Amino acid sequence: MAIRLDIEQLFGTVSNARSVIPNVIQPSGPDQEGDMQTTRTQLSVQLSVILATVCAVFLLIGGAADAEELPGPTVEHVVAQGDTLWEVAVAHTGDGEDVRMTIDAIRERTGIDSSALQVGQVLQIPQP
Repeated sequence: MAIRLDIEQLFGTVSNARSVIPNVIQPSGPDQEGDMQTTRTQLSVQLSVILATVCAVFLLIGGAADAEELPGPTVEHVVAQGDTLWEVAVAHTGDGEDVRMTIDAIRERTGIDSSALQVGQVLQIPQP
């Protein structure tokens, strides 16, 4: 007794691979539409998470690059006896500019946390 396997009877007309795959892989029945919707939702969530992660990475990289680069030229000032950060900043602040911004720029470029200066300390003064 020979068993004859009829592919077209099992899978329908086989004209290309796409006609076979839906009948074999995809479930049939009333839940098929619900399963497709769940799969689409999961895919959307996964793609959203990946996109958010990529954006966060680029923002962090961009922020780090900006933090390392200090714009503009500087002039060195060697602190003498009696110098204060305010006086040094006033001497290097243009008319109409805020001295506090100059102080912040000096502190950032020099890498100091306070306004206390030491004789002989070298300050980096930004130039406009």
